[in-house]
Amino acid sequence: MTAAPKWFLGFDCATKTFGFSLSRVDLAAAAAARERLARSGRAAAELLRRAGDLAGAGDAAAAAGILDAAAASVEAADRESRGFVRLVDGETKDLFPGRPDKEISTVERLRAVARYVAGRIRPALERHVAPAGEGRAQIVIEYQMGQNSPARAVAAALIALFAEENVIIVGPSLKNKVATCEAGRYCYFAEKYATSYTANKAHAKFNFARLEELFGTEIPATVPASLRGHIADSFMQVIGHLVHGAADAEKAAAMF
Repeated sequence: MTAAPKWFLGFDCATKTFGFSLSRVDLAAAAAARERLARSGRAAAELLRRAGDLAGAGDAAAAAGILDAAAASVEAADRESRGFVRLVDGETKDLFPGRPDKEISTVERLRAVARYVAGRIRPALERHVAPAGEGRAQIVIEYQMGQNSPARAVAAALIALFAEENVIIVGPSLKNKVATCEAGRYCYFAEKYATSYTANKAHAKFNFARLEELFGTEIPATVPASLRGHIADSFMQVIGHLVHGAADAEKAAAMF
C-alpha cells in the first residue's frame, strides 16, 4: 500500500499574483499523538496546581522545581506538535511586472509559468523534499471556473509541468470549510464582505496567519504584506483537501 504523502505543493493560479506554498503536513502523526499530548497537557496543569499550592504555603524552592518539570514537558509537547505542520517555502510573484493581465497572450503566459516553475519551484522541491527521503510532494491545484480563462490556462500549464507526478485537482470551496478557531469560520467573512471573492481571500488569509503563528513558518516575508493572501490560498486548499476533500479530488478532476 502506498504511503500517504507528507509533502504538498499548492498553487494560487494567476499571472499577476501567482502564488505557491511548499509544506509538510503529517495528520497521521497528529492523530496518533493527540491523546498522549492531551494527557501530557493535563499532567502539566496538575503540576502547575501543585506548584501554586506549594508557593502559597511558602515553599518557593519546591514550587520552582515543579515549575521547571512542567516547563520541560510543555516545551517537548510544543516541539512535537509544531512538527505536524511545516511551512517551508512560498512566494507571490508577478510574472509580468508593469503589464496588465489582459495584454498578456496565452503563449507568453504559459512560458512564464514554465520558467518560474523551473527556476524557482523545482529548486525548492530539490532543496526541501528530496533530502527528507519521504517521497515526492503531492501537487495540489485548485479547480478554475471556465469564465476565468487566464487562471484556467495557468492551471492547465501546471498540470502539464507536473504530469509525471502526483497531481490532484481540488474544489475551490474546500478551503472555506477550514477554521482554526471560532473567529476563523467562513460565515463571519461572508457576512462582512460584499463579494465571495473578497470573503474567500480574507478567510484564507486569517486562518493561514493563525497557522503560521501556531506552527511557525519558514516562508519569507511578502512586500506588501497583502500579497501573503495568495500564499494563504495555495496552502489552505491543501488543508481543505486533507481534512474535507477525500472524494472531492476525483469530482473536480472530472470537471476540469
